[in-house]
Amino acid sequence: MKNEVKNAIRHLVTKAYEAFASNKSEVSVVSLPGRVWEFETNVINHKDYSDNFGNPYKLDMQLAECDNNIYNGNLRPLSTLFPHNKVSVYALSRDFVKYYNQFLNYSIVNKAKSNNVFAWFDFCGNPTTQSIELINTSIGKNVTYIFTFNTHWRCDTNVDRDILDFAKSINNKALQFTLLLKKSLSTLV
Repeated sequence: MKNEVKNAIRHLVTKAYEAFASNKSEVSVVSLPGRVWEFETNVINHKDYSDNFGNPYKLDMQLAECDNNIYNGNLRPLSTLFPHNKVSVYALSRDFVKYYNQFLNYSIVNKAKSNNVFAWFDFCGNPTTQSIELINTSIGKNVTYIFTFNTHWRCDTNVDRDILDFAKSINNKALQFTLLLKKSLSTLV
């Protein structure tokens, strides 16, 4: 992918996963692969490496895509010889990977089989109250949740009113979400 910032974030998320998964007997992963399955492939490769050369662990992955064209493109080969997305075919061939054609929501996150949950909530668009409230699925679990949003929107009319009302006094949109997530976390404790 040509987006250098996104590549750097993906690399850091992958490194965070490797640290999270070390010395665990089971791990659940939740993510939104879109068209780029690099993170998901790295997770599978980490498991394969650990199974063969390190500490084997059980893995289940819950993946979601709400865009029908992207979802179907990731599933459907253009021909029997050349799949549309070779990387998605590699990941989806694993029996521990589940792929859902819907918005990421509580029910998908709660399908995680392990109490050790690593989730990259990579919401490429504007944040919504529903997406931020996914933090509530962490109750009673050992989690690392990473949220990424677009923080450079131009039309505030596309952003949930609750988020805008919360953030009116702050000019830095990234800081707004940090504070909003901290507020959500404080209600869990």
